[in-house]
Amino acid sequence: MYSLKELQIRNNKYLLYSIYFGFGILFGLMQISFIPLMVINDSIPNLVMLYAIWLVLREGRIIGYLSAFILGMIYDILTLQVVGVSSLSFLFAVLFAGIFYRKDKEFLILSSYRFILIVFIAALISNLIQNIFYLKLSDIDFWTTFIFKWLGNTVYTAVVATIPFFISFRNQISK
Repeated sequence: MYSLKELQIRNNKYLLYSIYFGFGILFGLMQISFIPLMVINDSIPNLVMLYAIWLVLREGRIIGYLSAFILGMIYDILTLQVVGVSSLSFLFAVLFAGIFYRKDKEFLILSSYRFILIVFIAALISNLIQNIFYLKLSDIDFWTTFIFKWLGNTVYTAVVATIPFFISFRNQISK
């Protein structure tokens, strides 16, 4: 199932977690620099949350929960938001996604269309929590926020989730 190089990396947990942390930082930096250029009707995808969902489905619940919290803190610090809001929202999204984790069957979820549905519902949960916090802090109309920010960000994140889905799907077919 895994190549020799993949097995060596998977067996060295320190190296594996360092790689995951590096990708988390990379996605956080992409989220604040490159992703704002992809705005459609005030909606942007959330790569950091998508990565946390992918991690919980790939590595398991404990790694996923811990990474969601850490990635949320990194995201809040990089975007200069209220620290802890993204951690809380990512954690709830990953708690939902963690229900679907099955040990030694992670590629069955990541390479099926259920992955996109899981991302959609988890992003909906995360965006709801974030918008509850920020709606109280602003004077923006609820329906405007609901349609453009909450639903728009959710759909956009689910559309971007097709990229790791197709990569996993292609890798499963080639094996």
